[in-house]
Amino acid sequence: MNWTFIKLQFVQYKKDCGWYLKITSIEQLLIYLMDYERCKHAEAFINYTKSKEFHKEFKHKDDKWIGAYPHLTGKLESFNSIQAVITGEVSSSLTFNFSQNTKFKLLQEYGHILINHNTGCTWLTDRYKIVETIEMPDIIFPIDNKIKIIKWPAGKHYYAKVGALDVVIAGKQKWNTHTEAKRAGEEFLRRLKRKQSQSILTVQGQEN
Repeated sequence: MNWTFIKLQFVQYKKDCGWYLKITSIEQLLIYLMDYERCKHAEAFINYTKSKEFHKEFKHKDDKWIGAYPHLTGKLESFNSIQAVITGEVSSSLTFNFSQNTKFKLLQEYGHILINHNTGCTWLTDRYKIVETIEMPDIIFPIDNKIKIIKWPAGKHYYAKVGALDVVIAGKQKWNTHTEAKRAGEEFLRRLKRKQSQSILTVQGQEN
């Protein structure tokens, strides 16, 4: 099965929106949920427990870890809800979350949905212009090589973006200097390309 990726641009602002995966069937959506989004939730959960923010807020002393429980269970519910959709094991106490409901509803209403790298979704309207379309053998989002450094007015920190993606490394998303932010963007881009290369090799190996 080939997967269609389209690059969108806001018509009014002529601003790139990044790459979106186009889903046109329930079969595609279920495969996407199983092969991609479930892994994204699991990855986000693991990264959260390793982040500086988590360990700064929930230090292992007294009963501080109890405060982390709602945050962790919220992420686990998202992960488990996708498993429930795939396996059909949806009990009265567990229904798949709002984001999954939204994707199914949009697919039913519009006949397609567009899903970005961060699992957010939309659909084609006259707000968007398709600037590029490619086919991929697996759910591997295309990578934009452009690194953009951002510093808000009166802000003290620098942020980086690769294409439409926010640069986040080990839970860190802001840097003290332009140079640090640029280096983070370059490292983020290297990691994306390495991951994409590994995914393509895996798919080719499965086909052989």
